[in-house]
Amino acid sequence: DTGKKAKQLAIADYENKMQSAFAEMNRILADDGVLSVMFTHKEVDAWDTLGSSLVRAGFKIDASWPVHTEPESSLHQAKKNAAASTILLVCRKREKSSEPVWWDDLKAKVRKTARQKAADFEKQGIKGVDLYISTFGPVLSIISENWPVLTSVTDPKTGDPLPLKPGEALDLAREEVINLRKQGLLLG
Repeated sequence: DTGKKAKQLAIADYENKMQSAFAEMNRILADDGVLSVMFTHKEVDAWDTLGSSLVRAGFKIDASWPVHTEPESSLHQAKKNAAASTILLVCRKREKSSEPVWWDDLKAKVRKTARQKAADFEKQGIKGVDLYISTFGPVLSIISENWPVLTSVTDPKTGDPLPLKPGEALDLAREEVINLRKQGLLLG
């Protein structure tokens, strides 16, 4: 299907341009410099692109905060289950890692962090879509500080393990928030 292929090419082009922009920021940033990124999106795919671009460009995410940026009465909010918060990410240059980390070894830490952060943010009044999005920064922090993170899936051409797509970790975080809600431990 031509439309589907064109969409895939557009997504790949966007990802490459985003990674190139972050790579240039990493190049010109002082070694002790800080990069702040503000991002608002509810889709894991968009966060996956952001996370992949940052880690491929050599950044780690040191901290993140949800910042309420959209009035709940706005038409943008009223018509769909949109995010009302922007996530502020604080990034620094990542030291080169000598040994890769395996995704299976990080899953428990990602689950625990997502549960803890969701509970903390819920106490601060964050709810709905914003609650699980608020866990994305802390989860990307785990992935980025341990990069490269390898999976048990291998490249069919080389047999080498493939790197983790950050979206997989973000999906795990979202599942944890949903499970907490089902258990009645979070409101909403």
